Amino acid sequence: MSVEEAYHTSKPIENINDDLQVQSIIGKLAVEDHNKKTGENLEFVDVVNGLRSEVFVQPGCTHEGILYHLLVEAKTIEGINWTYVAKLLELYVGCRISKGNPGPPQAWMV
Repeated sequence: MSVEEAYHTSKPIENINDDLQVQSIIGKLAVEDHNKKTGENLEFVDVVNGLRSEVFVQPGCTHEGILYHLLVEAKTIEGINWTYVAKLLELYVGCRISKGNPGPPQAWMV
């Protein structure tokens, strides 16, 4: 399943406020990546809402991951909270069959 197709199979992230992976890692990474690309200095506040879908790029291999569509709240340098939309792909790389367990996930803004 491609990244584009994954959007159509997305499901709401249940209990998003309690999802430490989304709140502590994925949401912060989205803001950090935005800051690097734009030169802004936003401060992560919260992931307000989001969708999650599994992505399978190649059968039998762990070129798979999770595609997130997130509504992220961040604070500007002036202290104003804004809401941003972020799309992030958490990708597991490696072949399960030949390498055993996949390595740690890598995440990219898409």
